[in-house]
Amino acid sequence: VYDFLDRLYNPEVGALHHYYRADTAYLSEMDSGNYLMALNYLVAYDRYQDEAMLHKAANCFQWAYDHCTESHPMFTWQGGVRDGFKSHELYVKYTGDAFWACLALYRRTRDDRYLFYIRQFHNFMKQARRAGFMYKYDTRTYQWTDTGFCWRAFGYPVTAYLELFEITGDARYREHALAWGEHGLTLQAPNGAFYLLDGQFWNSDL
Repeated sequence: VYDFLDRLYNPEVGALHHYYRADTAYLSEMDSGNYLMALNYLVAYDRYQDEAMLHKAANCFQWAYDHCTESHPMFTWQGGVRDGFKSHELYVKYTGDAFWACLALYRRTRDDRYLFYIRQFHNFMKQARRAGFMYKYDTRTYQWTDTGFCWRAFGYPVTAYLELFEITGDARYREHALAWGEHGLTLQAPNGAFYLLDGQFWNSDL
């Protein structure tokens, strides 16, 4: 798996192509998937202690931040991560990927710049909660929604906030985790499953 992953890494750009389609030999462009894929490099780093893996993880994170994340300090949706197909849509799920990767990199490097990024991702999650636990923000209409092509992936803020609480000891982050978790339980169907795409499709991306 690691060998395949590394073949998708573009050293000139410092990021991973999101996927490879073998039947057409198609190599996709880079997108916010670099946040999530950076965690694969960190798994390899933890196992083999190869500093090159940590370096590539940091590169993937930085590329995704620079190209896929809303960072303007005047926007209330600061910290939101854009969809690869509709750049005006910012998602809790993709921001959760970024939050996770950022926390993992901070754990391993103690580089304070990741704390700045963490505060931005927290801002977006906070705004989503304030809107009523919404999962997608449209920068054209300035509206929050949780329908359409949209993962209601409540587990991302739950786990990110728990990790942040462990790192900082700040009880406010534990409260955020509990609030998102309690909200998530309201989405559970009578059969115990979570149909998180418009209430129709079972989704493992909690």
